[in-house]
Amino acid sequence: MFVHLFFVFTNKDDQYKKQQRKQPPSQPKITLQNSLEGEEVGLEEKFGFLRTAQKELQEGTDTLKHGSRNLPGHVTQAFVHRGDDWDNLVSSWPVCLSTQASVDLLFWVGEHVKTWSGPVSVAVYVPDSDLYVAMKMIEMMLSCNAGVRKQVSFHLIYPARFPPKGVNIQDSRRLEFGCDQLEMYNEYLLSEMNGTLQSRVAMQHLLYPQNLLRNVARDSCKTDYVFTPDVDMILVPGIDHHIKSFLNRADTKQCTRCAFVIPTYEISTEALQNPVDKAELLWFLKNKMARRFHIKTFKPNQANSHLKLWERSGKEPKGKKDKQNQVPGDSLMMEANGTLKVLYDITTWQNFWEPVYMAPADVPRFDERFVGYGCTRSSQVYEMHVSGFRWRMLNDAFLCHRGFQDKRARHLWSQINRNFKLYQDFKREVEARYGVQLKKQKSSAEI
Repeated sequence: MFVHLFFVFTNKDDQYKKQQRKQPPSQPKITLQNSLEGEEVGLEEKFGFLRTAQKELQEGTDTLKHGSRNLPGHVTQAFVHRGDDWDNLVSSWPVCLSTQASVDLLFWVGEHVKTWSGPVSVAVYVPDSDLYVAMKMIEMMLSCNAGVRKQVSFHLIYPARFPPKGVNIQDSRRLEFGCDQLEMYNEYLLSEMNGTLQSRVAMQHLLYPQNLLRNVARDSCKTDYVFTPDVDMILVPGIDHHIKSFLNRADTKQCTRCAFVIPTYEISTEALQNPVDKAELLWFLKNKMARRFHIKTFKPNQANSHLKLWERSGKEPKGKKDKQNQVPGDSLMMEANGTLKVLYDITTWQNFWEPVYMAPADVPRFDERFVGYGCTRSSQVYEMHVSGFRWRMLNDAFLCHRGFQDKRARHLWSQINRNFKLYQDFKREVEARYGVQLKKQKSSAEI
């Protein structure tokens, strides 16, 4: 069995508070510690413990299982870092934000804790030398960001074919990057890794196991509700405690088969910041600085959410109707006495719908046979639909995704086609499992 490892930091919180933006942080003393035996492992040995895990896998040693559909050939190491306040947060919050990331997107974790004060569980894919980037990014985020240090727990997953490897690279430019430059540092690390190992050419053919990662992150939460946005989907600020209060309400808890939908919008890179509330989002939409997620690349993604109705329920900020060229930044957030509530029930169904939602933790798992891109979310949503979940749209919560998506990368089409064929078989399998035979329905037909 694998031993869970976690980082130990000797720096005190007040030392971090004294750091100023744009100044390189002092390097903390970081070690990996064996939580069962108390044996410290230096950073230079971090690759060694994962190679040991790889050897155990080859010898048939049991690893963490992920339901009846455990994806073969992968090793999971849970809680390589456990948030300092993790136990307190998962016991006091009804919901945990769980997400997954490849190493090129790890900087987004720092953005999540700006708008979410509950527990965050992150599963990171670290084949081959990607572990080097992951460890460096985790180190920097933990040293720079008290929210990451306290709220976030990280888990590592890698394929047996490409176990993590140590890389002899001098991180000579580390001190050039300040705590507000996580994305730049992430890009720098990736540029240093390019071409370092011949195996990276072969790694290009790896299919990203999104659903395995989602399950690992979600399984680690242990809260009553789950919330699984992608790592680059950031919640609107000021809504997290309203979510906490909403899920703690007695009438919310009474519905044990309810999923509460939170819509996602693409935000133009020309915007200086994400909208801070729904009214400002509507201003962004009117001025073509925001649009519905995947509206140009895959319209069914949110078509069944009926977002025209959701958008009509809000009001535009006063005095901004004619300011076509101004990026607003002074809208008020939700009033202190405002409440999060269900705006409407979604009683229609459309195939390939992929809502982001909060739901009870016993919601069906993500099917790990869907790897790469295509149907990874919609397959899980379909099982929820067949098993009788009720879909309820929340009034003021939403997620922001940076940048407009205009077309899908050509190299992803083979993955999408593979998963589309699998999806047809999956639907028949799910209907047989639940003893339900659904009639073919038109888009947004009543169910």
